[in-house]
Amino acid sequence: MPETELCSKCKENPRADSDSNNPWCKPCRAKYAKEYADEKLTRERSKGFVAGVEAMVQTLATEFGRHGRAQMTCREVEFAIRNSPRPQMPT
Repeated sequence: MPETELCSKCKENPRADSDSNNPWCKPCRAKYAKEYADEKLTRERSKGFVAGVEAMVQTLATEFGRHGRAQMTCREVEFAIRNSPRPQMPT
């Protein structure tokens, strides 16, 4: 009689499906699915933040590119940043 394979995560319960390539038991799979779903909002916020940072970098690079090789004081840089156009939300 073949030996029942144990869950590779908790090493206590038998695998949920011995024919499947998923080596976890049902409780471990359920816990992972819940954690994954709970963290979805955090992942989406992170993607949005990264996209916003990239859009702002592109906007500032375009804005400063208009000045060419001009030397600027810190006040001028601050003014340019504060008055540069804001990235638009993609539609």
